[in-house]
Amino acid sequence: MFDIDAKEKEIASLTEISQQEGFWDNPKDGEVLLKKQALIKTAIESYYKIQEGLEDLKVLAELEASQEELDKQISLVEKWIEAEELRSTLSGEGDNLGALLKINSGAGGTESNDWSGML
Repeated sequence: MFDIDAKEKEIASLTEISQQEGFWDNPKDGEVLLKKQALIKTAIESYYKIQEGLEDLKVLAELEASQEELDKQISLVEKWIEAEELRSTLSGEGDNLGALLKINSGAGGTESNDWSGML
């Protein structure tokens, strides 16, 4: 999930490609490349953010910070990790695309009709 060296090399490669002459001759390809680059940058930034949070937690523990401060930092790092897990789970092909959802009320009378209308 966090092969940072490979991701940083890929960013460098994509940046080099995007700076080539004629890159924007095909705007759709350029857009795809830039989106891919942005996703990789987000993953790298998330990795460093989590690493920094863990280092901060280590320093707090070494300084014998209060349990409240430790709990706060742990919660923050857990939140970042959960966000990265979700991003990672939804990073497959097509996961960034929209979806069309149709809700029908079915059996249930007026209340289900109203409820499906609200949704």
